[in-house]
Amino acid sequence: MKRARIFLALAASLALAVALLLVLPSWAASVTPILVDGNPKCSDYDLVGFKPMDTMTGTYTYDVYGMGVLTMTIKDGPLVDWSAAFGIDKVIIKGGPNANVYSYTLATSDTNLTTPTNPNNNKPYGLSHVEFCYTDQQAVEADYGDLPTAYGITQLGEDGARHRPITNDVRLGDLRDLESNGIPDDSALGDDNDNLADEDGVVRGASWSAGEGVISVTVSGASCLMGWVDWATVTETLPADLFKDFGFDYKFSETIDKDGDTYTEKVIDNIYLPSAGTYLFTFTLPSDFKNATVYARFRLSPATFLQEADPQFEGEYTQCDQGAADLSGLVMGGEVEDYLWRFGPTAVELQKVAAAPQQSLAGLGLLVIGLAASLTALWFGRRKQS
Repeated sequence: MKRARIFLALAASLALAVALLLVLPSWAASVTPILVDGNPKCSDYDLVGFKPMDTMTGTYTYDVYGMGVLTMTIKDGPLVDWSAAFGIDKVIIKGGPNANVYSYTLATSDTNLTTPTNPNNNKPYGLSHVEFCYTDQQAVEADYGDLPTAYGITQLGEDGARHRPITNDVRLGDLRDLESNGIPDDSALGDDNDNLADEDGVVRGASWSAGEGVISVTVSGASCLMGWVDWATVTETLPADLFKDFGFDYKFSETIDKDGDTYTEKVIDNIYLPSAGTYLFTFTLPSDFKNATVYARFRLSPATFLQEADPQFEGEYTQCDQGAADLSGLVMGGEVEDYLWRFGPTAVELQKVAAAPQQSLAGLGLLVIGLAASLTALWFGRRKQS
């Protein structure tokens, strides 16, 4: 009888262990990821990428421009579930020094995607970011911006700012590069680091003070210029507890009321530049604007020619009547350039904030229960024998 009890306890423990082996794989994604060194991007696979800014636990819904709705749920683990109204080719889950790349045949959902495993503790790394890769016929090469993800006006999936080259085009500065998608970056250097450092058209003054900002802009031909500078901090525009990153509000405001005066972060509004050259611009800032760190976006569009200019009315038919370029959207011809400018010795160094959700304890708990049951059964059997 004693021997029978021992065998019964061992059999129960073995059954529990087998059950765990059968259950645990169901927590994995539907496809096996490929571990890729470094920081792979959708553009590495000739695909368009949509990279949400969210990395904390929760469920998020995005309207991906030109495609449809995409929903992402981040769970403890970290584990990522997703579903989309359009086909997804790859999902990149970045954590630690590498990334897991999940490849599909136009899938519309999956569950329990995770980051690579940290060999030091055999647990997944904290989640750095997720990028969804898809094919889009709108993803032709154009010049994109590279403002941080938080602005939501950089990637194609957000209808980000982009300029498609045309004949007799114009540029900011001497250089322009082409990408299939915007590359958000906290230092506004995404496309510079990935392709060509072409942000060479706008130079800020050494310091902005006495209520005045100064920039110089170089253009290659008759054109129309738009410019925005995100100089207002959170404390001047919105409650600070709504944002977490060093006072940035990650938006360009049309009007800002401060101390009874009205200001704007649209510092250049569709100004006509008649020919190639360098132009100096000044714009109004609050008198207490001092050392600061600001983001800026500038968009140049070709000037329109209504008809051949009559020498009697030279220049009258060249103007900016095609509609001003906005912070996002497609413009035929021209260029967009984004900047991060730091003024003075007290300028804040912007650092990327990445969430690191804690490892889920569900699987570990089941394993511990199984082990405890086995040890208990052995102890019980030996005690009965003694």
